[in-house]
Amino acid sequence: MDLYDKDIRIEALQEWVDSGQSEELPVAMVKYIEQLELIRSLYQKYNTREYIIKYLVKVYSNISRHRANQLFNDSLNFFYSNNDIKKEAWRNIYADKFDLAAAVCWQKDDMEGYRRNNESAMKARGLDVPEPQKLPDEFYDRRVIVYQMDARKVGIERVNRYELATFIDNLDVSEQEKVKLQQDAGMITIDLFETPNAEDQSQQ
Repeated sequence: MDLYDKDIRIEALQEWVDSGQSEELPVAMVKYIEQLELIRSLYQKYNTREYIIKYLVKVYSNISRHRANQLFNDSLNFFYSNNDIKKEAWRNIYADKFDLAAAVCWQKDDMEGYRRNNESAMKARGLDVPEPQKLPDEFYDRRVIVYQMDARKVGIERVNRYELATFIDNLDVSEQEKVKLQQDAGMITIDLFETPNAEDQSQQ
């Protein structure tokens, strides 16, 4: 078969497809598409790259290994460069192929091949990867929490400080506990940097 399309590349084919003029393709372009389709059919039958290249060189008398490599790359780029297909879909596609291969191995009583293909199908579907730990819903709660010491600003009437002091003094608790209650009620200022008095220092 005499070839005269050795300079045609996938870019030219893509331009014809994008322009909607595929029905007016020249003869050389038609032959080029036939070659790409042949490569795809061989590739789908699980033939290796090397096998396909040798096959092209044998079938087409005027084709070189270099050109056969170009055609192989062009075919895969043209038929398998659909960016709309998500990775999850591709994983399932390959997993289905492994399932089919496992079924063939089962029919041939090839238990090792059956095991390997099932394992490959499992990995293709990501079943060997542990599920990511789910964070509690509270982790995504980004609300700002504002602490308010003035009860009136949140709609609560302030307690009479005198009555509260009297209430705390009459409690049957130790003086230390009464001081703590007064601090919690905001009646006594807490000194975060309290320095020891002379009596405390003398005891150290």
